[in-house]
Amino acid sequence: MAEIQRSSMKDQVYSLVKSRIFSQYYKSGEEIKILALSKELGISNTPIREALTMLVAEGLLTTSLNNKFRVIEQNEREMADLNEAISIILIGGYHVAHKDGRDHGLYEMLDDRYKAQLAARNKEDQDEYIFSTIKFDRSFVEITGNEKLLKIFDNNNYLLYLYVRHTYWKNEDNLEKKLQEHARMIEAVKNNDSASVEKLLREHYNEHYENTEPQTIDR
Repeated sequence: MAEIQRSSMKDQVYSLVKSRIFSQYYKSGEEIKILALSKELGISNTPIREALTMLVAEGLLTTSLNNKFRVIEQNEREMADLNEAISIILIGGYHVAHKDGRDHGLYEMLDDRYKAQLAARNKEDQDEYIFSTIKFDRSFVEITGNEKLLKIFDNNNYLLYLYVRHTYWKNEDNLEKKLQEHARMIEAVKNNDSASVEKLLREHYNEHYENTEPQTIDR
């Protein structure tokens, strides 16, 4: 039975439920029952409801008119929409960086974060690896210095975590494939090969874009 301290109960419930979602203790679409949590943790419903509401705001839970909380559904349509949205954000960020002549700064950022990915992979630290993967992709937005664009990306961090875990941590071949894709992105950025960067970003997040021609970016 999980134990919970009396201080910051809302935050502790938030951390507990989030970790259970990430570990898939709570499955996709499963209802989080407030009464059951209240009995398990020995606390009132109020901090539990507040914590679950925080997770709704982060996109990990949904809520209905009858106040039932459920883990976000990880169906193919949802993941495809997330992929497309993120690829558009990353390509847009790269457009800005490339036009502003920030390719070298982006290259250095990507190279450092790729090394962090490899270190996490070698330690077999799943959480560290997944978040280092997201941080690598975040570089294409971070290099712009646009806080509003960064906020849009960061608001999807936890959904991205679930997606990355679902798609390729479970398969060593997929994991290596994605690492190789990141390595090719770094090389393309280093060479100022804008067409290849955009193509790689599209393919990385959207399989249905694999056969499309990338748009050229004016230098």
